[in-house]
Amino acid sequence: MVTSLRRVYAAPESVAAAADSLVHTGRPPADAHEEEWPQAGAVRAAIDAYRLWLCSRVAAAADVLDFEQRLSAGVFDVHGK
Repeated sequence: MVTSLRRVYAAPESVAAAADSLVHTGRPPADAHEEEWPQAGAVRAAIDAYRLWLCSRVAAAADVLDFEQRLSAGVFDVHGK
């Protein structure tokens, strides 16, 4: 698994330990911290909700742009002629 794509939200204590190791040794800790922060589920739900909202906004903007392009191309008869 590609590490940068993992969605593991470590407990704040684990993050602090990893940061301490980086500061003092210049290397990440040798042991992996696999335990998750208890609020990780809520964080994922918030991220998923935001992505869904953002996708709907992008889709709506694309619809408006398509309508404006079609309108300027004369596809619609908005003046009833």
